[in-house]
Amino acid sequence: MTDLNNALKDLKNGNIFPVYLMIGDNDFLKDSLVKNFKKILLQGDNGDFNYQRYDKVESLQGVIDTANSIPFFSEKRLIVVKDEGVFKPGAFSDNEYKSFIEYLDDPNPTTCLMFITGSNVDKRGKLYKRLSESGKVLDCATPKGIQLLKWIEKEFALYDKKPDSGLANFLASVAKGDLYFLTNEIKKICLYADSKQTLKLDDVEEILAKTLDTGIFQMIDYLAEKELEKALKGLNDLLELGESPILINYMLARYYRQLLQYLVYSKKGYSEKDLGQKVGVPPFVLGKIGKQARSFDIDRLKAILNVLYDLDLKLKTTSSDNKRMLELTIIDLVCNNQ
Repeated sequence: MTDLNNALKDLKNGNIFPVYLMIGDNDFLKDSLVKNFKKILLQGDNGDFNYQRYDKVESLQGVIDTANSIPFFSEKRLIVVKDEGVFKPGAFSDNEYKSFIEYLDDPNPTTCLMFITGSNVDKRGKLYKRLSESGKVLDCATPKGIQLLKWIEKEFALYDKKPDSGLANFLASVAKGDLYFLTNEIKKICLYADSKQTLKLDDVEEILAKTLDTGIFQMIDYLAEKELEKALKGLNDLLELGESPILINYMLARYYRQLLQYLVYSKKGYSEKDLGQKVGVPPFVLGKIGKQARSFDIDRLKAILNVLYDLDLKLKTTSSDNKRMLELTIIDLVCNNQ
């Protein structure tokens, strides 16, 4: 199975195979590959005439006939087959399978034929077996671990930026393999960072805060008002919407850190203007932060932050019930600050 970076290098160098099989669970990688192939193969005004996409294949012979046709005023034709049903055993007649095998033995050099399927494809069928033997197989599995961190660094490099390990690991934790989410967040972070090249998590927490809708701030307000039932409902609503437990916990820690900063700097005699800059909030938010901070003391806020930091580690390293751990933490935050 070929690495995607090598496949893109081959593409840019003009080393284009007549048949490809993309296999894996990540739609972002598949869509990006198709986009790159279209960009390089279908240049000029006639690109649309030389691109065919099959979401539903009624006849395998029809795909073969299109693949054998001459491109319209272009060097290449690109055909993308996204119907995973073609890989089901017995999906087509023996004659169609025979014709396709004959095509694979002698493919049209002016056509690039791409089959796209998920990781759970039935590998017993004739079509899959023949494609995996004769075509170029591209691995479109979601990157994990070190590979995901490398992917994140590569995305930042597109904007001439470099994330430190804390920021890269945080993004990897909250994304849950969603590369669309990561691409969008990295773009926002890099635009926000302006000319700064090496980025830390603390540098971009304001823009990360905007990835959650007002639900997180409503939940925090309920915590401040000691409305336990409403705070727990707010948490459940966020989780049902697919928000990351790690990101929710991060935002909770950010909130309590702001309360702590307010108390520490106000005791030092900072003005309202300087307090706003230190805490990192606009004037209209600072009043609410100040009111909420005055119901705590510094030691209690430090203890809360230690609890949230411990929870962050558990969320990232254990397989326990994340929802239950967050619920118990919120109960502790409300009941132990009466």
